Amino acid sequence: MVYSGSTAVTQQERLVHAKPISLHDASALLSVGEVWRLSEQQRSSAKFTSAMQSHDHDKQKASSIKLSQLKPKVIEARLTVINNSPVWQIEDDAGRHYALSALNGDIQNISTDSALQISKTWIAKEATPQVIKVVDKDLGTRMMMFDSYRPFIKVAIGDSAGTELDISSKTGEVVVVTTQLQRILAYSGEWLHYFRFLDSLGFSDYRKPILTWTSFTACFAVLVGLIVGWLRWRPGWFGTRIYNNGQVQPYRESWSKWHFWLGLTGGIITLTWILSGFLVNNPWEIFTKAKFSQQQLLQFQGGPLSSELLATLPEAILPKDMQTVELLMRTIGGQSFVRAYAAIGKSLAIGRHKQEEKEKSLLEAAQRLLPKAKIKDYVLITDYDDFYYPNHRKSLTERPLPVLRVNFNDSADHRVYIDPTEGRVLLKIDHSRRAYRWLFFALHNWDLGVLYSRPLWDVWMVIWSLIGLILSMTSLYIGWRRMKVSIKNCLARSGYQNKIKRLTNC
Repeated sequence: MVYSGSTAVTQQERLVHAKPISLHDASALLSVGEVWRLSEQQRSSAKFTSAMQSHDHDKQKASSIKLSQLKPKVIEARLTVINNSPVWQIEDDAGRHYALSALNGDIQNISTDSALQISKTWIAKEATPQVIKVVDKDLGTRMMMFDSYRPFIKVAIGDSAGTELDISSKTGEVVVVTTQLQRILAYSGEWLHYFRFLDSLGFSDYRKPILTWTSFTACFAVLVGLIVGWLRWRPGWFGTRIYNNGQVQPYRESWSKWHFWLGLTGGIITLTWILSGFLVNNPWEIFTKAKFSQQQLLQFQGGPLSSELLATLPEAILPKDMQTVELLMRTIGGQSFVRAYAAIGKSLAIGRHKQEEKEKSLLEAAQRLLPKAKIKDYVLITDYDDFYYPNHRKSLTERPLPVLRVNFNDSADHRVYIDPTEGRVLLKIDHSRRAYRWLFFALHNWDLGVLYSRPLWDVWMVIWSLIGLILSMTSLYIGWRRMKVSIKNCLARSGYQNKIKRLTNC
């Protein structure tokens, strides 16, 4: 788990592998509003089909009625190129994603053949991609943030690293990239650590409570072991007693000695590790949710795209002096937000907005997230703090600087971090999440002080992991040995031992 890393495709990775939007053919590109109008019948048909796939007949009927009456609106649109064809990647106010042709508004159906063509932008010329299977969810795509992109076409690109791509059949975007080594690390680490094998066995509904109670039991077992170890430790300090043989512990056999000393030196770390790991699934909803809801994020934006943005033709706003691979349209704080991106990471804001106006719109957007609270203060920070920081899981691209930090004066003492460049909410903090940061991220992932940096963090994690592994092995061996003696004595007392011997001889 220390070395598997995140496999989700970042914005930077997506842009690097994107194809440029042709300025020569820009006059043929339709506006967002036009493709949304042209695709209405296809989208309605797709929604109805999706509703009819429900297992419950009554829910099917209710869903189809609601969907037929629903008039979704565009909240974000990105102009990209998929298989040499310009496509509007659109998200509506219900969180659904569509890939609509920028030439005629048709919904783009990503077939396996199309997925193979898409994969070629991610591979070397000598590699030969192959479709493995179509999957709805696996270890790499289990997260809820991928729900609107399912199902995925899994493609092996045929390189020496054994790289596989998960391509959305709805948008044609590559959302997850894994190498063979990453998959081995994931299955030997995260798959076991979070009991993901229960999902494969059909017990996904029971996985979380099983994980919670197993962790709780482990906490109790480690605590008992610590108490017993401390009671049997006689260091002889300040003239206190030691054991008759001059030792500070009563054990003579090597397994017991190893277990005692490892438990004494690493037991506290083991307890904090298991206790903080017990909190990872937020048992019994002790802590508040880590993110704002879809509805709250829509309120942050101030609503769907304006009629002005919907009617804007790409030809009018595509930069002439930059090779654009993606054009983004969004509304932030009631103001239009348009940005062009190049493959090299360069981006350009389209339109002229004063810094004061931009800051004002972001603060208004932040206020809509918590309408019952008032903004206490805000600051544009250029360095990380105790809650907003990069580490081995969050890269610099996921934790950009500068960032707008907004504090509220409500009872939960909310704090929101907003990316002023992208106009996105990056992090939400309140009293509950502050406690979670120190109880979980500090005690479990060791996001503390000098341990932020690598390789110091790696050394710390590997040493304590090895101590925990040996402590567990000695526990299992001593426990198994004791259990065999107990079973043997029990059988002897009950008279079954002689019967078993006779049956064995027969």
